[in-house]
Amino acid sequence: MSSPWGHLASLNGPLAFHTLPSTHHTLGTAPTCDISLPTAATSISQHHCRLLLLGDMPCLENLSPHGTYVDGKHVEGATKVSLTNGAEIRLGGDTFFVFTNLLEDPKLGVFEGRVVGERYYVFGGYELGKGSFATVRLSVDLKTGERLACKVIQRGKGAREREREGRKPSSGTVIARETAILKNIMHPNLVQVKEVVRTEECVYLFLTRVTGGELFYYVQKHGGMEEHAAKFVFYQILLAVQYLHNLDITHRDLKLENILMESSNPFGRILVSDLGLAKMLGTSLSRMRTQCGTLTYVAPEVLASSGTGGDGYGKCVDCWSLGVLLYTMLSGTLPFGTDSDGQLLATRIKRAEYDLEGEEWERVSPEGKHLITSLLTHSPSARLTISGALSHPWITKRGDLLRLLYRKMIRRSPDAGRAEWVGREAARRDLVRLFDTGAY
Repeated sequence: MSSPWGHLASLNGPLAFHTLPSTHHTLGTAPTCDISLPTAATSISQHHCRLLLLGDMPCLENLSPHGTYVDGKHVEGATKVSLTNGAEIRLGGDTFFVFTNLLEDPKLGVFEGRVVGERYYVFGGYELGKGSFATVRLSVDLKTGERLACKVIQRGKGAREREREGRKPSSGTVIARETAILKNIMHPNLVQVKEVVRTEECVYLFLTRVTGGELFYYVQKHGGMEEHAAKFVFYQILLAVQYLHNLDITHRDLKLENILMESSNPFGRILVSDLGLAKMLGTSLSRMRTQCGTLTYVAPEVLASSGTGGDGYGKCVDCWSLGVLLYTMLSGTLPFGTDSDGQLLATRIKRAEYDLEGEEWERVSPEGKHLITSLLTHSPSARLTISGALSHPWITKRGDLLRLLYRKMIRRSPDAGRAEWVGREAARRDLVRLFDTGAY
């Protein structure tokens, strides 16, 4: 070909970039490979995989008995899979690559990215996600080779000028709050901030990299979750929120989009993310008044608070949001509808108008329904707390096994570099068996 159709970034040791000009490129330990890898990598074959162009479609063909991982999915046998822009490729152990599709975006003829803080490389060719104040991009620690998610917050000219004058912009308040909280917490079910780097133009937050996607997409794809799977996921979320509440921190924006999955399987680790709306409370009796969060998950007392008026609200707003979460996980629908008609939605929330009727609720246990109604209670004082939820029969019935499976899963955490957890299938089988027999 006269021009390259792709780029490959090697995240192993010193960052390296490879151009893909011909129709196929072989990766492996053999010296004859187009991209030759160290022979010490025992789980990498001499000819491990091939990147090739089929028509105008970039593909990866597995050549190894060990298989190859593309975006966390195991490719086995002589199988070909298409490669999208930004696809992450793993060849055994911790040998990672990132693919850039020049046919999809010809403007990326040269790798877009920058080194930040003299240690981190932030990819600029594609986005992992986008929020109100930030864009999330893949990054790599050049010293350790660790893949991270980097939240990039642009600092506009007006914001920089206000900061120089000593006046913080609204986005700056969110940045400072999220940074202060995240850098001082550590829990296996909370996204961790590794480092924060500020430049004249941007603020970079380097975070735990989670590859399984948002819980939202899983629920959307499957139309909800089976109850035993929802229980394992919800238990982890409860532990994360309990940790925050014990530190007098209220999340204030718990929703499916802010619950991340370690893998595409619901029996992996779950991480709560995006504490940008969290607020550190001086005491457990402190009240908040700011109307914030996502409307479909917002508690009635938040809608009733306005500025300095009203009674304000406390940490139990998170418990309401957890009720919305559990309702949606079990049914695949939102209890109060969508944001399409904000006024009608707010009215339903203020009245706590929802139902547990319909075919989707016939398969949900009475304990599961009771936990939802206990969390979606209009009165904050009558609403179930996090401790109460963890003590609820839906959780405590065979809770010893739930805790055992959780501890086993944490011990096998992929934080050391593995993308999959050994024993996850065994955990799934145990939960399904117990649920099917009525013992769980």
